[in-house]
Amino acid sequence: MFAEPQLKSASVDVSTKDGMVTHSSQVPNEAARVAARNIASQSAGVKQVIDSTSIAPPTPPASPANAAVKNLPPPPGEPKAPREKRSLEKKPVEEPPVPAESPVPVPATPAADSPQAAQPTPPPAPPVPVAPPPPPPPQPVTVTIPESTIVTVRTIDLIDSSTSSTGQTFRGSVDAPIVVGDQVVVPKGLNVTLKLVNASSAGKFKGSSELTVSFESFTYQGKTYTLNKRCSREGGFAR
Repeated sequence: MFAEPQLKSASVDVSTKDGMVTHSSQVPNEAARVAARNIASQSAGVKQVIDSTSIAPPTPPASPANAAVKNLPPPPGEPKAPREKRSLEKKPVEEPPVPAESPVPVPATPAADSPQAAQPTPPPAPPVPVAPPPPPPPQPVTVTIPESTIVTVRTIDLIDSSTSSTGQTFRGSVDAPIVVGDQVVVPKGLNVTLKLVNASSAGKFKGSSELTVSFESFTYQGKTYTLNKRCSREGGFAR
């Protein structure tokens, strides 16, 4: 609160208990009260703010009646202080003599037919153009990816049906851009998260291994989008 300009001249008493903050004493105006309440409510761990502050009364301006009291004559019985008499006579001021051997320099004025007098006055500088304000930022566009869209993902972490466990997550990346209509909505190379749903390992003599993973989410421009799609592969999972 000491860094808030509205509270520089205020002395706010603050007490806290179990996430409850209480303000008391006086503040100079309503803006200072609102500033103290906002600082307390935005602090971590604060659950409730109780504002018991009061606004200090404004300082009364000097009225004509108060000025007239100062100019009242003293009460009877008290002698008046004698006023000093000031002479109104003006004394002649002696000016120091100017020595004759010190001439006063006079600036030379160019003649009307001289080159200096013929030079025109330069025109004023043109005003500096003001740059136009920048255009507003583009509004976000919402795009829906159809359910039948095929997404090609390249795994980064190794997924093995004999060592990986169900529920384990793995890293991957989008191997081909996702296109809706004629617009690329998800570029190639985005980071994705895969989750192992089922893993069955084949026997030594017969059968085949099978992996089932789900496409959980991908990150694009700092925001994570969650999906729920499954894909499976028999005989192992290609990286």
